[in-house]
Amino acid sequence: MSNIKHFASKLSTKFYLLIILGLASVPVIIYLINLKDGSSSNTYDDYIVRVERPRQFTPLLRTQSLKDIKSDIVVARNKFDVSGKDLTVAVLDTGLQVDHIDFKNRVKTQYNSTTDNNKDINNASDGDGHGTHVTGIIAAAKNQNGGYEGIAPKANIIPIKVLYTEKNNKDTEDERIKKSYQSLKRALEWIIKNHEKYNITAVCMSFGAGNYLDEIHASLPYKSTVIEYIKTLKKNKVAVIAAAGNDFDKNEPERQGMAYPAIIHDIVGVGSVNDTDKNKVVGIAPTSQRLHYTRNKKAPTDIFAPGVDIESSTIIDSEKYSKLSGTSQAAPYVTGVVLLLQEYHLRKTSKRPSIDNLKTYLRTGGFVTPDKDTGLNFMRLNVLGAFEEMQKDIEP
Repeated sequence: MSNIKHFASKLSTKFYLLIILGLASVPVIIYLINLKDGSSSNTYDDYIVRVERPRQFTPLLRTQSLKDIKSDIVVARNKFDVSGKDLTVAVLDTGLQVDHIDFKNRVKTQYNSTTDNNKDINNASDGDGHGTHVTGIIAAAKNQNGGYEGIAPKANIIPIKVLYTEKNNKDTEDERIKKSYQSLKRALEWIIKNHEKYNITAVCMSFGAGNYLDEIHASLPYKSTVIEYIKTLKKNKVAVIAAAGNDFDKNEPERQGMAYPAIIHDIVGVGSVNDTDKNKVVGIAPTSQRLHYTRNKKAPTDIFAPGVDIESSTIIDSEKYSKLSGTSQAAPYVTGVVLLLQEYHLRKTSKRPSIDNLKTYLRTGGFVTPDKDTGLNFMRLNVLGAFEEMQKDIEP
């Protein structure tokens, strides 16, 4: 118990943000974000709490910037005539501000697997903002005032609330751990039961805990059940994408690894890179957890994507936006691209790609990004490259 770590130091008077805790043996689920501003505030506009500011670091490779990637996404959508239309993403997070203009007429249903919101299973309202921000990255649609546009702006959305935002959570640490994983287990059960009904083809999970070299090392409640549920979704070609974690710079002596559930073999694990539009420089974000395939061929960090200063939807106003950073922002970036790839593959072959093939398209189509901390090369997202790899596979 002496190794408990607190990442969130000041709570807003308006919202309750789950305190991030990590036990030496069994860490609790955390929100995988590093908030941009290091100052303290009592407003959501200033990111609610004071959290450690991501350190500056020397970029390693000149390649595509975030601006370039956004341009490539527009090119890919136009070139391959994809937008996520008729596909559905399930976002497991703090919930969603369902009346936000960015998601108008595309929230097909909602499910609350927590005891928040008066235990109403049909109310996945977001009391924190993290889930709304993540969902916007995936599927926000531009409104009449312009606004932010997500990767797959016509995809349907199902918010599933698995993270608690209670203002007065009096549970013990062990109780919070158990509740968090019970919530995840119930959410996956619901998806397995309803994925055909709502045409759920992708699941985004921007949360996790710990640092593991393999799924067998994660000693957590319901682990074996969760792993089996992920395998079931894989068999049904429902892609599950998860954030790798934000504790790379805190993990000693073994720095490589990923958080759970990203470490599960059949999940697409996503790390984050820093992008600077001005100089078009890219490097792995210093806090992003990472695991090279030479350490675990079954569950490496599959791909890295933009995760620094990502603008998206906010709960403070149905037409306003905020910027957040972390692997929580990188995972939905990849989720949106997965939806676009699935749409094109489905049109050309009348079936969705296997999860293994999706991983291959992302990896082989990506850019090589050297990592100064490990001395190894990782792959970062190249949207057009992923489409080109898929075309080679499905088109003569």
